[in-house]
Amino acid sequence: PAVYAFDGDSWEYVGVPIGSTQVHSLEVFRGELHAGTWPEGKVAVYRGGEDWEDCGQLGDSTEINALAVYNGKFFAGSIPRSEVWRYEGESGWSRMARFYAPAGWEPAPVDPSIPDYGERVKEWSRLTSLTVFDGRLFASTGSCTSSALDAPCDVRGKVFSMEAGKCTSYDRD
Repeated sequence: PAVYAFDGDSWEYVGVPIGSTQVHSLEVFRGELHAGTWPEGKVAVYRGGEDWEDCGQLGDSTEINALAVYNGKFFAGSIPRSEVWRYEGESGWSRMARFYAPAGWEPAPVDPSIPDYGERVKEWSRLTSLTVFDGRLFASTGSCTSSALDAPCDVRGKVFSMEAGKCTSYDRD
């Protein structure tokens, strides 16, 4: 779960973001390094040395798989509902999209002692990546386990995109 920094010659240990057990994504936003973590679905910002600051949990997310900056805003993608979130600063995170939401479905919490935990986790959907191309933010979905067998066809392998923040002006009356 640790993060290391490379100075061109050697690697330096810079800590474990907010007690996570896995780091799944790293992104620079406003000149600061951010990490997406498991098992509490939180994003942390690096503060120097071995210090990381909690930027909050994204809903009931358990894992942050993707981080991206789009049009000056910071976005994150998560498990178990395959969601896209936008960082609103001190006020937290706003859900922008949810791609997996079967009626009445509640994801299993992160607790391996739950009966059938392994099978219930296979129900989760992963937002596998976020990327920017040609003025749009793209998101892709997949199964939690990355196996084609563990997610319905309508969940895995989809790509979505959005466009926001375009401005136009005409500097004449």
